Amino acid sequence: MAKTGGASSSVLMDAQLADRGGSGATQSFGASTVALKAPSTLPAARSVVVVSPPANEAGPEPMVRPLRLFRGHYHRLLLVAMVEAGVVALALYVAVAMRFGQWQIRAMEVALGPLWPRALAAVAIMAACLAAMGLYHLRQRLSFSGIAARVVAAVAMSEAVLACLFYALPGLFVGRGVMLIMAPLAAAGLLVVRLFFAPVLEGEMFKRRVLVWGSGREAAAIGTRLRRRSDQRGFRVVGYVQCPDDDVRVASTVCFETRAPLMRYLAANRVEEIVVAMDDRRNGFPTDLLRECRMHGVRVRDIVAFLEDESGHVNVEIAKPSWLIFSEGFHCDLVRASGKRAFDVTVALVLLLLTLPVTLVTALLIRLQDGGPAFYRQVRTGQHGRTFRMIKFRSMGVDA
Repeated sequence: MAKTGGASSSVLMDAQLADRGGSGATQSFGASTVALKAPSTLPAARSVVVVSPPANEAGPEPMVRPLRLFRGHYHRLLLVAMVEAGVVALALYVAVAMRFGQWQIRAMEVALGPLWPRALAAVAIMAACLAAMGLYHLRQRLSFSGIAARVVAAVAMSEAVLACLFYALPGLFVGRGVMLIMAPLAAAGLLVVRLFFAPVLEGEMFKRRVLVWGSGREAAAIGTRLRRRSDQRGFRVVGYVQCPDDDVRVASTVCFETRAPLMRYLAANRVEEIVVAMDDRRNGFPTDLLRECRMHGVRVRDIVAFLEDESGHVNVEIAKPSWLIFSEGFHCDLVRASGKRAFDVTVALVLLLLTLPVTLVTALLIRLQDGGPAFYRQVRTGQHGRTFRMIKFRSMGVDA
């Protein structure tokens, strides 16, 4: 493998440039060149870029300081939610102005009272309905027609919830006419946001730039497990690092001989995250290099955790037993357990009250069929081995 060029030879590297190099080809960057060579141990279609330090290396190493919210997973959805909240609030104000023929906010508030509590309630309920319809899901794969149907359903659901809220709190009521005008305005505004603004958030500027440390079977799992465009909305792979004993299964790889070229490569390609995907970590695990990356602000993650976050599934083919032990999850603190129990009991009581008429009719029909009991009781085993008595409708004959 050969390398020529000056101090900037490793700055403008990108692993994807190797695809255009071919065997023994060179890529030029101004006054410097970088040689790309396909070794005899690799297929001819693959290439390796060797990044070595220049002889007169000097100057401080650049730091990578990405701007991301919630580790880069939810910032796009947060921006969409903020814009849609503004659309819903604006729809309420416009509906009030159209209904009462008054476009001055102060004049409207003199007649109706403050509008901001009503707008806040409408925004909160609409956001909850949109989330319930799956429109804030990270791995959403719906077409625009499917999104439009869910937006309309969410608006209808929010109108029903707001009607119940206004009935319980008459002081917030703004009138049926305002609600009827607000619904199509909010639906149209949300559809415009989803049609024009949301695709902008899926552009390159909002994607995490990922360097995969590996080139074998585990590294290739990213391309096979996350092959759809919707699977790669949150990240972009800028390159693969070839590791010892890896059976290369990716198109092109890059190699680093020392720490300094790696730091320049990370800064030049704006790498925010490194995914460790080495097939054999017992041979040549780059502890020193990865530690330097962490200290320079680059997040380092395991391939299994990365695939789980991006696809929502655990790749059991490459998952190791230690991953299950050290992975996040299985939280069982008091706040979480109490909140879950309160939620379960509340939802169960609400559903019991809503389905009580159907429950009574079903019990009566079972009783009239053969004169036996309407319910069947059985002892079941629950969490931590504790038993509980289950009650359900009897679907078989007595003593069956």
